[in-house]
Amino acid sequence: MAQCPKCACELPRVNPGRPTVRRPNGFLTFVELRVGETINLPDEWFHPARELLPPAYYKILPHADGVTRGTLGDPPGALPDLDAAVAAVAALAALGDAAFTQAVGDAGTKIDATVKEAYGSTRSADAAAKAKLVKDATHWAWQRNRDLATAIAASDRATITRARLDIQNALATALGNARLAILAHSPSAAAPSSELLAAAKAAAAAITADPNYCTSVTHPGTSVNAAVHRFKLAYNASQSPKVPIGTSNYEVATTVALAQVLGSAPSACGANRRPVPAPKPPAPTKDELAAPDDDGWSFGSIALGMALVGAAAGGIAFLATRSKPSRRQSLAPKHAPA
Repeated sequence: MAQCPKCACELPRVNPGRPTVRRPNGFLTFVELRVGETINLPDEWFHPARELLPPAYYKILPHADGVTRGTLGDPPGALPDLDAAVAAVAALAALGDAAFTQAVGDAGTKIDATVKEAYGSTRSADAAAKAKLVKDATHWAWQRNRDLATAIAASDRATITRARLDIQNALATALGNARLAILAHSPSAAAPSSELLAAAKAAAAAITADPNYCTSVTHPGTSVNAAVHRFKLAYNASQSPKVPIGTSNYEVATTVALAQVLGSAPSACGANRRPVPAPKPPAPTKDELAAPDDDGWSFGSIALGMALVGAAAGGIAFLATRSKPSRRQSLAPKHAPA
């Protein structure tokens, strides 16, 4: 797990008795490690199901710096209900088996609470569909938790390892879908970051200052081209749906995105030059009510993938390219903090 310093938070639970310290962001680590010392490594690090954990799982873990909290990508405090659920799921990694199985219910409840308004929503069929995926995933995690409890009672290490990974997969996937459901139900729920807001203002200013911005944006090196490109990158880093990159154009999708951040925007190239107001969510069509959006992470497919070889359809599985370490390994220079 050398490429995942956050994952070191899992080491203390398989090395009981060693002095530990919990950092302000929740990251749990050893007080110290010395050259030549041997420590245990978690069985989960060597299980094939580890490769199926979605990117959301690694995002939510607290950073090894001891200060930065894990997040799905939103600014701190932008989605407070989701922050609480993220913290609950992230905390599972450092828990022993008995504490883990007791904490699953609380984590699932916190996740479900974030999509209470979106579930069954008539405002957005997309939000309702993603909220259902959340409910399906947390319900499956609770069912799998029964298997974990049985395996713990029987000291079945192989089943314990697999069940923990399955539950973490389900809950991390549920978090990703919960975020999408919240944003689909209330697009303004997540306030733009300071970086995105600055990029949006700079793009709008550059466009407004250039009467020929539709021509200038097509030429790399111009202030309009550079400002629009920076805005697109900043927007795609935290918002959805994404805007096209590398088009050398200020298209309608980018205009809509700019209006979402600023409230209005200069009109897209080729259109009449008047400000574009912030868009209102469209009413769901009959087709939208009948079928969920493909952007969601389908937990039904994830559950199948756990039994076979894949992750969620429409989702993203964590694909590691690292080599596998040995189960017991000497770590850290002398007197270095863990």
